[in-house]
Formats: sequence, C-alpha cells, structure tokens
Amino acid sequence: EAARHADELLAEVEAEKRAKGKKGKKKKKGGGAGGAGPSQETMAAAEGDEAPLEAAEAAKKAEEERMIRLLEKCHEERIRFGITAESQAAASAEVAEAVRLDAAADEAEEEAEADKAEEVEAEKKRAKGKKGKKKKKGGGAGAAGPSQETEEGAEAPLEAAEAAKKAEEERMIRLLEKCHEERIRFGITAESQAAASAEVAEAVRLDAAADEAEEEAEADKAEEVAAVAALAAAEVARAEARAAQADARAALEEAEAALEEAKAASHRVDLAFEGSETALEEAAAAAEARGAAAAASIARAVAARMAADAAQERS
Repeated sequence: EAARHADELLAEVEAEKRAKGKKGKKKKKGGGAGGAGPSQETMAAAEGDEAPLEAAEAAKKAEEERMIRLLEKCHEERIRFGITAESQAAASAEVAEAVRLDAAADEAEEEAEADKAEEVEAEKKRAKGKKGKKKKKGGGAGAAGPSQETEEGAEAPLEAAEAAKKAEEERMIRLLEKCHEERIRFGITAESQAAASAEVAEAVRLDAAADEAEEEAEADKAEEVAAVAALAAAEVARAEARAAQADARAALEEAEAALEEAKAASHRVDLAFEGSETALEEAAAAAEARGAAAAASIARAVAARMAADAAQERS
C-alpha cells in the first residue's frame, strides 16, 4: 500500500512537471506570435486585460498548494516509515552502490553469456563423437537436480520479499528527493509551508463556517415556512370561527324572534282568559237575575194559588 501511495505521488509530480512544461511552451509560442504582431500587443495593453495575469496567479497559487499538500504527504510518509536525513543519505548511498553493483552484474552477465556461448560452440564441436558419455552426464545431472531446485524454491520468496522491500525503500527515497528538489525550486521554506498550511486551515474553517451558515439559513427558511403554514392555518381557523360566530348570531336572532312570538301568544292567551272571565261573570249575573225572576214568578204563582184556594174555600 505504501508503495502504491508513493507511486501515485510520483505520478502526480511527473504530471505537474509535464503540465508546467506545456505551459512554458505555450508561453513561448505566445511570445513569438506577439513579436509578429506588435499592433495586437498595443491593443491588448490599451485594453488593460488582467485576466491572463490573474489566471497565472491562480494557477501558481494552486500549484503551490498542490506542492504543499504533496510535501505534507511526503512528511507524513517520512514519519510513518521512520525516515531521517541520516537514513535517507545511507539509503541514497545504498541505492548508488546497488546501481553500481547492478551495472557491474550486467557487465559480468554479458561476459558470462559470451563465455557460455563460446563454451557451447566448443561443446558442440566436442559432442560430435561423444554422444553416449554426454547422455550419462545428463542423467547424473538430473539426479542431482531436485535437491538444488528445492533449495532455489525456498530461497526465491525471501529474495522476492527483500527485493520488494528494497524497491519500496528506493521509491520512497526517490520521492523524497523529488520533494526536496521541488521545495528548493519553488523556494518553499518551513515558514512559507506553515503559512500555507494556516491558509488552508483558514479556508477549511471558512468553508465549514459557510456550511454552518448555510445550514442555519436552511433551518431559518424551514422555520419561516413553518411559520407561514401556521399563519395560514390560523387564518383558516379565524375564518371558520367568524363563520361559526355568524351562525350563532343568526341562531340567536331566530331564538329572539321565537321568544317575541311566544310572548305575543302568551299576551293573546292572557287577553282571551280575561275576556272569558268577564263573560263568565256576565253569564253568572244573568243566571242570578233569571233565578231571581223565576223565584218571583214562583212566589207570585204560589200566592195566586193560595188566593185561589182561599176563594174556593170561601165559596
């Protein structure tokens, strides 16, 4: 994983270098075109277009930020792998020695191959009349072969692991050397790196503050929407209450009208009752008068009867 990460960092550095080379070529081409057309340069200067300068400054700043991040990653890798200046110098010396030994080994291998080719040619010449002896020698070599192959198979994983570890260390050393060269080329010091890190931290803080402000604005907007919805619900409830109040007033008016009608009917009943009592009294008085007249008639009849009886007796 560390080797893969180191390869990615190296690829990023190489890509940045290629991009810078392309930008330099474009600038050179642009300079040639400007030399061919001085009138265009005069017009551009008159217009005072600062966009290319701003773009160049932005590109330079972005490149410096990328290099700072790359250096921070390199520093983290140095700490993670425990690489110091002494160990880096020793590793560089080991790499140089390994390169020298590799070159010497290649040279020796080429010489050995040349000697082997000469021996093969000589062996072919000697083998023309000695086929039987050569077969026996080949059988003996085959009997001795398995043990040798077993030893070589046991040593191969260890050698591969050592080679991978050494290659990883070499890649890390090359990466650190390139980082150091880039630091020197861009004039990056501990103070400028600290200032850039502070700027990055400030940018991160401002970004976080902007996100927080945006979240607060969204929360306020949600509260505002909820308040508007509550206000609309209150308006609806108020309209419903007004409608209910109007219905209650209409019902009260109807009840008052019914009460007035009931009072009028009661008054009419009272008047009718009073009229019936007067008629009853008049009827009673008439009945008494008729009774008195009847009694008088009876009395007169009795008196006449008595007079008639008395007259009959006298006769």
